[in-house]
Amino acid sequence: MSKGAITVTVDSTKRRLAAALKKCTETTPLNKITIEMIAETAQVTRNTFYYHFSDLHDLLAWTLDNDVIVELEPYTKLSRWQDGYRRMLDYVALNRHFCLQCFRSLDRQLLEDFLVSVARQMVQGVVRDAAVSVDEEVEAAIMDFYGGAIVMQLVQWLATGLQDDQEVLYHRAEIGLDGAIENAIRQATKSE
Repeated sequence: MSKGAITVTVDSTKRRLAAALKKCTETTPLNKITIEMIAETAQVTRNTFYYHFSDLHDLLAWTLDNDVIVELEPYTKLSRWQDGYRRMLDYVALNRHFCLQCFRSLDRQLLEDFLVSVARQMVQGVVRDAAVSVDEEVEAAIMDFYGGAIVMQLVQWLATGLQDDQEVLYHRAEIGLDGAIENAIRQATKSE
């Protein structure tokens, strides 16, 4: 077996385990899910699980990282932050049970950290596309502020059980963000 084939097999097994975790959250609270349940759902052995992940927290982190962060990179350009945000909303809606289970569990902080990471990456791409050179402190301040605003909106959405329509959330973000990052960069460079 070639090295490429081994990588594909490892990746597909990890994806099966991630899918099994999501499936388990549809019927079982996250803190009640066991490795045995995931292994059985994924149709792998317990040892196979431990070959790929150290524990459920590790699988959860990998799942969040590979589900969205990898897919968001194309949307970090200035003209497309809206697509990235829409992708975040779509992810939460399509993975409703999984995200709500994470939000309501002890792993809530992991979900919030994941959302912060994604939002900061989106905002960073916008900042870097809007200005060739931005002071690192200014970039970090903009990423924290606007990334935090995006995450707070998502956290509130999760807290209400996803009651608001996605388009309403999208529109609110568009009102707050459209042109605001570019303005923040202009203001920061004026004061230098």
